[in-house]
Amino acid sequence: MTSLTVRVPAFLAIPVLVALSGCASSSATKPVAQAPAPVEAAPTPRRVINPFGERSAVQASAAQTGGAEASVADGTRAGFSSSPSYNIFGETPSTNHAAIEQRETFESTENVLRVSNSDVGSDFDPSVSPDGQWVFFASTRHRPTSDIYMKRVDGTAITQLTSDAAQDVMPSVSPDGKRIAFASNRAGSYDIYVMSASGGQAIQVTSDPGQELRPTWSPDGKTLAFCRTAEGNDRWEIWVTDVNRPGNTRFLTYGLFPTWQPGGHTIAFQRSRERGDRYFSIWTVDYINGEAVNPTEVISSAVAACINPSWSPDGGFIAFSTVVSPDSLAANTPAPGRVSPTQADLWIVKADGSARASLTAGPAANLSPAWGPGNRVFFVSNRAGNDNLWSIGSEQALVAMGEVPERSTATARGKPMMQQKEMRPAPEAAAEHEQASGETVTEVQGGGEAEPH
Repeated sequence: MTSLTVRVPAFLAIPVLVALSGCASSSATKPVAQAPAPVEAAPTPRRVINPFGERSAVQASAAQTGGAEASVADGTRAGFSSSPSYNIFGETPSTNHAAIEQRETFESTENVLRVSNSDVGSDFDPSVSPDGQWVFFASTRHRPTSDIYMKRVDGTAITQLTSDAAQDVMPSVSPDGKRIAFASNRAGSYDIYVMSASGGQAIQVTSDPGQELRPTWSPDGKTLAFCRTAEGNDRWEIWVTDVNRPGNTRFLTYGLFPTWQPGGHTIAFQRSRERGDRYFSIWTVDYINGEAVNPTEVISSAVAACINPSWSPDGGFIAFSTVVSPDSLAANTPAPGRVSPTQADLWIVKADGSARASLTAGPAANLSPAWGPGNRVFFVSNRAGNDNLWSIGSEQALVAMGEVPERSTATARGKPMMQQKEMRPAPEAAAEHEQASGETVTEVQGGGEAEPH
């Protein structure tokens, strides 16, 4: 048995800092072309830990490499003062949980594609455009505080969309692909903002004194759901607001990290047991006539937290992460608010909870799934060292659940996503790859837009 010590990737918590200015920066930033590093050979398969008490888990293809210590940003800058931070369990760093060593080993599999390659800082919070060609994400690759970026799924060039000195996190692409909503603490506390998907001035949608995170769009693009905490209250709530009438907000239910069903009226989210622990499960509510009805627990585990729900494009499945023994993770770490499991895996469950299958099983922390077209699930993993974006095909897991995956018509660079081959040029060939792939350098000016090409 191999001993795995708890590591602390930088992306899994959101440092809440007090900003001096509420205005978006207008400084231009050029995208950076980078070449992905090759995926190393998968280690020898080892035993799978199944959080649902079964003997074995259905494994879809995924390439696993050994995890390494991830870099941690301290989240401090001149002119900022530290204030509460929130981790994947919605806690501030004052929460006291003892750290332990995890001594179980995990089976590894094949067929993961690397999407981003940040050697410094972290890439996290992926959101895929409806056509499957673009991925939006938050990153600390250029400074300790995070900004919003975009890149082609099969490209290397990145475009920086925000450059505020505060934290910009959790981008969410609108159903028509023209706008992104995100959370930012540029006005002091975290609020929800909306901007063009190709850059420009961000418009503030919420302005409550509490903390508001994880926006998600209704299928018609008129409503945003998000989670929030009120001042003096650490219980997370889910609210909705009209995008064009931001003052019209309504409470729905208690929970964290909502995600709206594509083409439907159901909102999935994570909710913990009301016993002061971290054993989250995945729930859904139906949004009918402005009210949350039919609360349903879709998936839970007696030994793991089920977190980070994400809908499939057809609204029939939910991808999520599992963290075994979540109460063993330390909330207080060298960097304020940083908390991460040593190991976490991705699963898929039918929306009615009737079947499930695992996507990953290995020593890395695989979190924050974002389902894109082409039966691929994008996620964040530290399997190659730093926290970066990866993707995995879900076909084998769907077949194991008794489903017949349809061949996707979504394309990236004119090729069906299910048929794309991974391209891994050497670092010295990055510029040649960028030229051959047709990527060009764009600039995002404040108040203007850089069109995707």
